[in-house]
Amino acid sequence: MEGSLSQIVSAPGFLAAQEDLICLHCRQPLELQSHQELFLCRRCPVSYPMPGGIPVLLKDSSTYITSMFSQYSRHLLSESQLAKELEISAEKNPRRKNMLLNWKQAMDGNSLYIKEIQDTLQKSADINQLASLLLQPSEISYATGFDYLRRDWCWLPEGEQEIEAIEQNIESQIARYAPDFDNVLIIGAGAGRVAWDMRKQFSRVFAMDKSFLMAHQFHRLFKEDIRFFEINTKNLMHNGDGIRMHRASLLPPWESEQILPEMDTVNYFVGDALSVPIRDHSLSCILSVYFTDLVPLRSYLGEIKRLLKPGGLFIHFGPLDYHFENLSDRLSANEVRAEFSAAGFSWGTEKEVISTHLKSSVSMVYKTYKNWMFSVNRKPDTDYSAGLIESSVIRLKREVLYETKGSITVDTELLKEVNIALPAGDTYQGADSVLDILRLVDGQKTISEVVDMLATEYDLSSQSSRREVVDIIRSLIDKEIIQIIPSC
Repeated sequence: MEGSLSQIVSAPGFLAAQEDLICLHCRQPLELQSHQELFLCRRCPVSYPMPGGIPVLLKDSSTYITSMFSQYSRHLLSESQLAKELEISAEKNPRRKNMLLNWKQAMDGNSLYIKEIQDTLQKSADINQLASLLLQPSEISYATGFDYLRRDWCWLPEGEQEIEAIEQNIESQIARYAPDFDNVLIIGAGAGRVAWDMRKQFSRVFAMDKSFLMAHQFHRLFKEDIRFFEINTKNLMHNGDGIRMHRASLLPPWESEQILPEMDTVNYFVGDALSVPIRDHSLSCILSVYFTDLVPLRSYLGEIKRLLKPGGLFIHFGPLDYHFENLSDRLSANEVRAEFSAAGFSWGTEKEVISTHLKSSVSMVYKTYKNWMFSVNRKPDTDYSAGLIESSVIRLKREVLYETKGSITVDTELLKEVNIALPAGDTYQGADSVLDILRLVDGQKTISEVVDMLATEYDLSSQSSRREVVDIIRSLIDKEIIQIIPSC
């Protein structure tokens, strides 16, 4: 069922994307170690596991994996108890016995897939954390749902209608504002259909979701179809519609005899929109499809700005049907406009798009959304580093306020991250090496001299490592932390 790891991690997409993926602690590039099933930071001793060949690029990936394993354990236990109740109920209700037992069999079938994911996670789970996590209640409905898999990959008419409404409108914005853009990130990528289809528009696609199930489904489809059951216990015209078996396939039925394609330019990983493992100002476009409803916009708007190139495009599609509790984060459309304007974006266009959402043809009830689609462009920053050369003399522009984060174990003490306060109230995240650079910036040394002195503490023997230091200095200049002293 699982296939070999090499089917995933040797895909050209992840190999080619290494220079764009960064460590979330020190901001340095990650390196794919396929033989060890992980991404490894080139500088700090931090690794990011790949259970089942799926990169988990989170600040604390170990806790996440263990937490997800715990959630699936509780889910399987709950499903097992419900299955027993259905068996008992079937004996007491002879007229509904077949239906109740069918529900049980369908639940058992879906649980087999969840058990497969649980087994995948168990290999990377932290047993020491597991006991406490098993006792903690948490939401698991999003972690175990199959609705998006049905919409994206079962090629049903109702699902294709929704996908068409989403993609046609997004593509019209791309054609208008980003015809020559090279890469895109889809945040909250779900089962991955939109991400997969965007490969026709962009040379490289990054797809990210915090649900391991969603990522697993997408990766799994490149090896084989996924069979699962849609279970409806209400809103039925006919009891025979209570159970439907589906087959999710990467290829539509009319192409089912073709060889499965490779992921190639599509890179799907588990990630968090609040801290995206992609280097600064490297993305041409970011898509948010039904995602703003799940995570408050204000919490990741800074990340959108950090990731986009100057002139980069952000496209939102979906209603403002918020699923978080804090009322202060439930922004209206005009407040969303104001947030983007204040953050340095120029408004593109907006449009209302009516579509169904996760409609099932056998259910009497379904949602119809009046989706709000809009696009904004990141305004170019003032280019403070224009004309930067290694003979430029640099100095601090103002007092630097910072905080450090790290960890201590029995064997080591590790400084993981430095957060520097920026003039606009944002935060610049870097490694401890950033502090070492700033300590050398005295208004007398050139950039070349700073790099040479830093080389006495760090291995900067290669040209690429020296360029990385210069790039850090450039970013510190652009963020108005240090400045170039004009030559006389």
